[in-house]
Amino acid sequence: MARPAEDTTWTPCVFQNKLNESLLCLMFVGHLCHGADISQRRLTTGHDVFREYRSPNPLRYCIMSASSYHKTLISSTTAAKPKVIGLYGLPGAGKTTLLDTLLREESLRNYLFVEGSEQVAKITGLGGIETFKKLPEAQKLQIRHREARGRHEREGKDRLEEWQDQEGSQLRKLCREHDILFTTIIGEIETVHSKALRLVQDFGVHDELYNLQQAEKALDDVVSALSASIPPGGIETMLVLDGDKTLGPYDTGKLFFQAYQEVRGSALREKNLIKAAINDQSKLDKRMTALSGGAGSTEDPLKTLFSSPLKYSYNAFRQATLMYDETGPTCETVCMRVAGVINMCCKSVWEDVIKRYELSNRVKVMGGGHITDGLVMMQGVKGALVHRLRHHHGAYVWAFGDSSLDMDMLKEADQALVVVGEENQRSKSMEECLRGPIDHDGLRVRQVLLPEGIGIRGLLHPVRLPIVTMQDVVPNIFDLKDVDLEDVVVDFQFATNEGAEKLMTTPTRNAALRGVPLREAHRNIGEYLARLFLPEKLGLEKYEMTRVQQGKITEGHRLRDEEKTLIVALMRGGEPMALGVSNVLPLAGFLHAKKPEQVTPGHVAGQSAVILVDSVINTGAETQQFVRHVRSLSADIRIVVMANVVQADSVSADGVLTALGRELKFSLIGLRTSDNMFKGKGGTDTGNRLFNITQLD
Repeated sequence: MARPAEDTTWTPCVFQNKLNESLLCLMFVGHLCHGADISQRRLTTGHDVFREYRSPNPLRYCIMSASSYHKTLISSTTAAKPKVIGLYGLPGAGKTTLLDTLLREESLRNYLFVEGSEQVAKITGLGGIETFKKLPEAQKLQIRHREARGRHEREGKDRLEEWQDQEGSQLRKLCREHDILFTTIIGEIETVHSKALRLVQDFGVHDELYNLQQAEKALDDVVSALSASIPPGGIETMLVLDGDKTLGPYDTGKLFFQAYQEVRGSALREKNLIKAAINDQSKLDKRMTALSGGAGSTEDPLKTLFSSPLKYSYNAFRQATLMYDETGPTCETVCMRVAGVINMCCKSVWEDVIKRYELSNRVKVMGGGHITDGLVMMQGVKGALVHRLRHHHGAYVWAFGDSSLDMDMLKEADQALVVVGEENQRSKSMEECLRGPIDHDGLRVRQVLLPEGIGIRGLLHPVRLPIVTMQDVVPNIFDLKDVDLEDVVVDFQFATNEGAEKLMTTPTRNAALRGVPLREAHRNIGEYLARLFLPEKLGLEKYEMTRVQQGKITEGHRLRDEEKTLIVALMRGGEPMALGVSNVLPLAGFLHAKKPEQVTPGHVAGQSAVILVDSVINTGAETQQFVRHVRSLSADIRIVVMANVVQADSVSADGVLTALGRELKFSLIGLRTSDNMFKGKGGTDTGNRLFNITQLD
């Protein structure tokens, strides 16, 4: 290779890819009319394959040739490490023609193109590259064609195919092991040029930050499209689901490449593309494997990819996208076939499933699968999108996932559910991934065993990871906002006509009781109502405890998200009852509030439920103010109002609290209702009686 000018430097570049650098290898499969003896040239990871070019000029990218086999695009000096794009192919496959085409592209004006010289100088016999460059274009083309025909005649087409396959398979493996992206382009010259241009343009801008920005933009577009078809008020609840092994028990990536093998094999036979292999199945399979980078093999190419040093990195998902892209026009045919079988993987597969069941107006698919999608859906992106749904779009998010790649979105969601399938189909690492977040980070997540009724073993112990059914979940997902308010049934419950209610009411109506005995009676009412109604309103969860007998571990029950519940005592009269409620939720927070604004955003942040406790509700006006205030702080928090006595008019068909219950979702729990419109004063005021200050008006 000719040395650059004195004001530039050359340094070795190994097969590595740091966070701020990238390398994409494009292998070009030409018309196989000629080749080179690659058996005499071993592929290495040394500087004879790649060299890093640093230029003092304000160029963003460089395209260069390291030999007749490899041509390279190198990115800007503005980054710590430049991006390098190597163009690989047998001599005569069209690399130089491609470089010439790319050089004329206006969108690539900031790229630096470097052409190799050693092989050109050798074949011209005209004194090297400088002499060759001075020749007319027609003569340059004639020299290249003469060399190509000579190699073709010497080596033979079968040998060239073998060399090409060998180079492709070795490069793919090396790139995978050294954090380098690799893809192949097969087709006529126009197809090769258009695909190469698209890839080079994409690779010049795409990195993890760009990927996240594209994903957020796609999400905003989805929310906008859905909001347009929803009544005023916008989206309140969003379900975010991983596709594979969540919506269905299948790995659609594996299904895709199995189907691709079948479709590709059929196409090769029908089109007679490789005549020498028609009667040799082993050679056909080998040829397909080389062309598709594993798509035609019996192994799962995605499993091979994610088991490599790339693991589940950004580059790994980008490589998966390139693998899908390599399938070309066959991709859509395969997607339809896979969609029929499964009745987050490649986006196209799930789009076909959604279309099949006519769900496109309410179910949107986000993901990658093609370079044109502009993004790859990886773990961190999923979490960021759920965060954006909640905090930017104000949606209440239910997240369903099945694997470690879903952990970020499960942590960010309001409600998280792990879908657990049969043992031979479930994620092998999910159980271990859940232990730390549940035990140490306070992650609240439940598991759904699907399909139901076949005795599936759950993950972890149900005490740590509670088991629920879809019958439990579905009623909590759907909201009533799109129903006529007159038809909405409010969630009001009272213990009226219960024997316990009569016994507990008696001391509160006894004029002789005041102070400590009366406060104790109200405390008992609060505890009673909490035990009677809150398991239904808030739900239960299991936890581990030591059994009295033999000290063994056994299961206990408590109210769900107890430590994420806030009890608010409406002062003064609500405090004794609130203390009784607190006996049932010992881990819950406790707050005194005389005015709604005393409940601050900080009190509500991160909470699952707020329980407002008062001794008596008269007109309902004060309760309405508190409920509206709390709802303004959180659109999705569960609100429960508890009281000893509720004035009947406030909960009548046209009462203040009934209207509020139809408008804003909350629950009301009371010991009894009263038709008495009397409002206490002095010695008859409940608050004064509770604290022995009846002398006050």
